Amino acid sequence: MKLSKEQRKVIEVLGYTYLRVGQFDKAERIFQGLASLFSNDLKLRRYLAYIATAKGDPASALSLLSECIDPVMMRSDDAPLLLIQAKALWGLGRQSESKDVFERYLLLVEQN
Repeated sequence: MKLSKEQRKVIEVLGYTYLRVGQFDKAERIFQGLASLFSNDLKLRRYLAYIATAKGDPASALSLLSECIDPVMMRSDDAPLLLIQAKALWGLGRQSESKDVFERYLLLVEQN
């Protein structure tokens, strides 16, 4: 299946809207479908990582985040990913690592 840029944008906005209103199952289906078409799009993995954390699946969230986070080249745009990572680590009982990641988040936010 081939989507035009406009079609893809509309579908992404729909998925994001579902995500924002807490309809995680619907958002997940949309983003998984888009990810199957656009497998190299890290933004879709970021959305799926957030959804996995929100649905109580921290292991899946960490797996998705491992593809999205470059610890050497962190940008301010990556700060929310660190919060998701910290929450996922905490959910897996890895509180010490979670606190370390949260401290990296704070440092990144302070720099900007």
